[in-house]
Amino acid sequence: MSRTRIVQGKIHESTGELSYFSKSGISENAAMQYAENSAASIHEAGNPETPPKPEEKTYNYPILILQGSRRKGRNRDNSGTATDMLFNDYTSDEAGYQRLRTQLYNETYNTEKQDGWLDWSSRNDNASGDADFRINKIKEYNAKSADDLFKIFKGDIGYFSMGKIQTVAELMVERMRENTGADFTHTDLTKAVIAHQNSINFIAAIHSNIRDYLRENQGEISGLEIKNDGKGILYEMLVEDNVSSPRFSDKFSGLGITINDVWAYQVFIKKYTKTNHHYQMELQYIYWDHFGLDYPDIQKYDNNIFFAWFVLQHFKGYKPFITKIDMKGTISGFV
Repeated sequence: MSRTRIVQGKIHESTGELSYFSKSGISENAAMQYAENSAASIHEAGNPETPPKPEEKTYNYPILILQGSRRKGRNRDNSGTATDMLFNDYTSDEAGYQRLRTQLYNETYNTEKQDGWLDWSSRNDNASGDADFRINKIKEYNAKSADDLFKIFKGDIGYFSMGKIQTVAELMVERMRENTGADFTHTDLTKAVIAHQNSINFIAAIHSNIRDYLRENQGEISGLEIKNDGKGILYEMLVEDNVSSPRFSDKFSGLGITINDVWAYQVFIKKYTKTNHHYQMELQYIYWDHFGLDYPDIQKYDNNIFFAWFVLQHFKGYKPFITKIDMKGTISGFV
């Protein structure tokens, strides 16, 4: 049985067991809530007994122990810039519109092929008509001024967010208007991510695999360190457990429009101590996502906000940026 509580703005978790979930799947039922004055920290205790005073072994911190297959700002195979991070990459002429139309046509045609459409001609006609509709919208919005487009962008984002996250979303629109491309972070957004069940499950899975590794290796952590551009042994353990990076596809809370899914992540050990069979580990978890669009986004969605956003980014040259969620936590237990 696990208990979760929020005390003085920090999330504390305690469990009487050394593992959060079985190999068959994650089972984390602790109710999470927004912390009004969160220090973005997650605390977990693996055993209530008071251990001897730990002696810290010397390591070079921080130690990178986990990262996903994708890197921030890069495409899926890390061979180039992610398409949703490109900007000013379409020309406002027929060549630019035709290039985008071809991409939209192929996206719709291939999607419907995967969905099992059997009639080639109807699929072709539908993809052609859909591409024409979206290109006409792009031309209409490209004729508007940047100020008018930002009014649509900021005004409509309230349909996809609420409360404190709506305020954060509006600040993200303003960051794009500043056109610096600088990373974005905000305490309220971090708190919302900490409180989301998908993030709770993901971090619980990381903790569980760290515990398993420490028990199997008598508390030695050197084998966890990533010394190249690899993903690390913990990543393979997560794959084996069928655990993937968290998604926040909420349509109204604001996490869907501000983050949606985590594009890249890393986990670091900030400090580690072990005395006899007891250990304590301080961790840092970082999520990155791209606040930008690519053409599959406007093929999938036809809301005005997405046409305004796409035109601002890809035709008028406003820079997308990377959102950073930075969290800290501790785990402790016995090996």
